[in-house]
Amino acid sequence: MHKEFVSKLEPKVQDWSPEQTVADLFKEMAVNLPIVGDYMKNYTKAKARLQQCCQDNSAFAEIAMSVKCQSIPEADTLENLLFKPVNRLQQTMVLQDLLTCTPSKHQDFMQLQKALKLTQHFIESSVPDSSVVHGDNQRYLVRDSLIVEQIGSSRKLRHVFLFNDVLICAKQKVGPRNRYQFENKWYLPLTDFRVEIPADTQGDKEAAKKGVEELKQKVKYLKGDLRKQLATQQEGGGRWAFNRGSSRTVERLQRRVAEYETGLILALPRLPFKLVSNKDKKVYTFLVPSDYERDEWKEAIISNQAKVQVPIISTSQKPSHRFSQENILQLLDSTKQMQKITNVGSSVIKEAMDEDNLSGLLTVTIHSLQGRETPEDTFCVLEVDTFGHFWTRARTHMCCNTADPKWNQEFDIELDGCNTLRILVYKHGSQEDLLLGKTILELSTSWLNSSFKEKSIAMNEMSLTISIRYSSEGQTIQRKQSKGRGGVFGVKISNTARREKTRIPMIVTMCVEEIEKRGLDEVGIYRVSGVTTDIQRLKKIFDNNRKNAKSYVSEMDINAVTGVIKLYFRELPEALFTDQYYNSFAEGYELTDASAKQKCMVSLLLSLPETSYNTIMYLLDHLVLINMKSDVNKMTLANLATVFGPTLLRPAASSEIVPPIQRLAIEMRDALTQSGILLYFLKLHEKGFDFLKEKDKVTSF
Repeated sequence: MHKEFVSKLEPKVQDWSPEQTVADLFKEMAVNLPIVGDYMKNYTKAKARLQQCCQDNSAFAEIAMSVKCQSIPEADTLENLLFKPVNRLQQTMVLQDLLTCTPSKHQDFMQLQKALKLTQHFIESSVPDSSVVHGDNQRYLVRDSLIVEQIGSSRKLRHVFLFNDVLICAKQKVGPRNRYQFENKWYLPLTDFRVEIPADTQGDKEAAKKGVEELKQKVKYLKGDLRKQLATQQEGGGRWAFNRGSSRTVERLQRRVAEYETGLILALPRLPFKLVSNKDKKVYTFLVPSDYERDEWKEAIISNQAKVQVPIISTSQKPSHRFSQENILQLLDSTKQMQKITNVGSSVIKEAMDEDNLSGLLTVTIHSLQGRETPEDTFCVLEVDTFGHFWTRARTHMCCNTADPKWNQEFDIELDGCNTLRILVYKHGSQEDLLLGKTILELSTSWLNSSFKEKSIAMNEMSLTISIRYSSEGQTIQRKQSKGRGGVFGVKISNTARREKTRIPMIVTMCVEEIEKRGLDEVGIYRVSGVTTDIQRLKKIFDNNRKNAKSYVSEMDINAVTGVIKLYFRELPEALFTDQYYNSFAEGYELTDASAKQKCMVSLLLSLPETSYNTIMYLLDHLVLINMKSDVNKMTLANLATVFGPTLLRPAASSEIVPPIQRLAIEMRDALTQSGILLYFLKLHEKGFDFLKEKDKVTSF
């Protein structure tokens, strides 16, 4: 495979020009990496067997130490020869350097980003642990990433390097030719500190502040503008046809996206873990976004602390010299030539036109877990990213007192610019929950489609079985008239209200009352998905047995109740804000004069059919009430608008065929506009604007 790659690359290099493309070769190589997965998994066993045979048989050891390979002269022993394929996979630096030297508008840029992401994901999941790969007396990089350090009440963005004998906290700066430079802030030998996880697992509440949601909205709008700009350029003369003015616009948007995303990285992390110096008891506090990252860092630090007794130093140094500032600076400088273990700062530099970002519906079924030996209470948590930042979207019920948990629970998870799913398995404890295992799945249409795919995922000594499928945004909101009679799903909202002789359909009032009764303090209310089977059961009850629906609603998990009301609005044959007025709402929303904008938007709202208007006002009351407890449930007005905007405003899908890049730009921009329109009315309502008074004026006139 490697030989074929080189043979295809060589003629391209010999015939090099600025327009030459090579990304297709790197991406093909990255896609085929799983072929050598079995070799990676067996490498540690093969190395251990080789070492054992060398100990048992001196003649074999002599042969193993004298093995030569003419095509690989540096592999001067059998052990080094075995390591060569592993070493090749670890050398992702060539891709990083290639990306650094490739202009963002070059045809290769996005494909190289995808190849790098695929390669790094494969390395993290398949390449043997560095402690096995390297010798006992050799320093190597275990883990590195951008991470937030809390110093008093302020937050600082740091680049943290964990080596097998020292942890270095550095400030990352961009130097000449966009290459990273590092300024050492502090360091701790692994023998000189301990890790502490504070008892307050709720973490820092700073992340719940409204400023975070505003940053998220700005990032989404800017990325929408960037997609729109690039799509317009594509229409005007080919994908990579840039004029000087439009190129400056794209660069300006990219800088602003990076600026706001850096702000998000600083503001979002809420879970602390602390490093306490054994000497002076000084405490260094890091903040991470979720249990996943915290467990990864804790596990990496503790496992390497158990292996190292003294710092690893060069043979020319005496052990008493320990580390010096000069040693640390040299070590930081050396990282420029070292392969990085993690995808450093990916959320800051993520290309806005990355087609791998998925929006739509991800359906995940958590089946069972094998490999536990003792009965215990276990559950799973599902997280997905939104433009690089992870959020909890679903949680299974607790399987109690069993070593063989079977959940068989299905969740519909709404995706909004996502490309990663994380699954965490917990054991319930009396004081706190213990993380048993975790896994990560890169989401891509290259393997996801509308049919279920069953996967068995290894985590530690366990195996988790899941099924997964993906539906695009166009498939998610189905504006189709129901063919059944007497139901409420897929039926015009005015017809339902008229048949029930109510101002607002009973399914809406019944669900809202239940949510306000027991869901206001629920973290992630409306964002966390309910179990699909529970939601479908409620749907069937509302369609066929509405008289007894109230008792069923009161017994259901609250996330199933929120799920069924969202499903009801998604399946209306016409959006609640109506298809007729959608373009007018979008145009009014873009007005820059505040007074004219308010007059236009309110007038449009008052022009809606009576049932639609009554239902919207009822929902505004409800969502503002939820926002009043956002310090507990974490659902601000901006969060709620993101969840409900497309559901309430997106019109029926057009049959027009649109190129993929333009479709992505349109869908993203529309979703942002829909969320923005709803957020505008929510903020107006929160301020106490009297819509009823305005309606009376219109009526009396």
